[in-house]
Amino acid sequence: MISKSTKQEIVEATKKYMSSNGLSQDSFSEHVRKITGQGFSVAYLNDILKGNLTTGPKKTQINDKYFLRMADAINLKIRKTFRQHHNTDNFVACMNTFEDARETAMPWGLDGGTGDGKSYAAVQYQKENPKNTYIVRCDGDLTAKSFFVEAAHAVGIVNDGAAYNIRKNIVQKLRNEEDPLLIIDEAENLKDRAWESMKRIMDDLKGHCGIVFIGANSFEAMLEKKAAKLKGCFPQVVRRIREGGFKQLFKMTVEDVEVIAKHYGVTKQTYVKALYDTCRNMGELTAMLERVMREHDHTGKSVDELIELYCNVQRRMRAAA
Repeated sequence: MISKSTKQEIVEATKKYMSSNGLSQDSFSEHVRKITGQGFSVAYLNDILKGNLTTGPKKTQINDKYFLRMADAINLKIRKTFRQHHNTDNFVACMNTFEDARETAMPWGLDGGTGDGKSYAAVQYQKENPKNTYIVRCDGDLTAKSFFVEAAHAVGIVNDGAAYNIRKNIVQKLRNEEDPLLIIDEAENLKDRAWESMKRIMDDLKGHCGIVFIGANSFEAMLEKKAAKLKGCFPQVVRRIREGGFKQLFKMTVEDVEVIAKHYGVTKQTYVKALYDTCRNMGELTAMLERVMREHDHTGKSVDELIELYCNVQRRMRAAA
């Protein structure tokens, strides 16, 4: 499998190759056949050079093999990828939450287990909506001050000075932008002192900038527990996030596994069940399937054989832990 960006790279390199060698589409198709020993349709080439990924009146998907033949013909070395995008229910829920936060200019919370695809969805949303979309990741070792240094870097402002000044500058930057969105990833790691400042940011940006707090490990319950004990700012923090809303992501089901596995050509219920029993979340599932497909590509071993092998290894590792 090759990514869309890699396909674009192949197309641009092919255009340059054809231009520098004075090759027409007919002559380049013949060149591909000579170099690779495999057929190559001029009609496919014409569509590919136009930037299309489909061909014909039925919009048939152009197989990756044609792009790989083009790359071979011009001696372009590319790296194959076995990662695929999966439009899961959790991905859709995340994307909807980001859009809701942007439209309402309110704080929202996203709570889901590790490996549910929250960070992946945030990055994808930023790629699709790069203008005024900012992601700050809360690593576990960040102090309250270093978190705001990271936040200042993410929104593109000077990140030195006192935490108070950095906070005020972040607010000023976001209030002056059109439809900004601030995504705080791994928010379960935020220190209590940082939440004090985040409460002020939520107040200062209400109606001006959407904020999404992404958390794992029962993030919502963690905040609720602190709020119930009337700890510090947490009753106010929870109330402010609830003005937008908390979205709880879904646990992975066997039906989810069936849909994802089918993308990789795995349809036997025996192996779907093995994957479901072995993988605890979507992250583990896709990582295993990508590993299987990579080894299948390199060794020629059957996909079924490799799934059985890796599932057994995973079971033994869990039993030994």
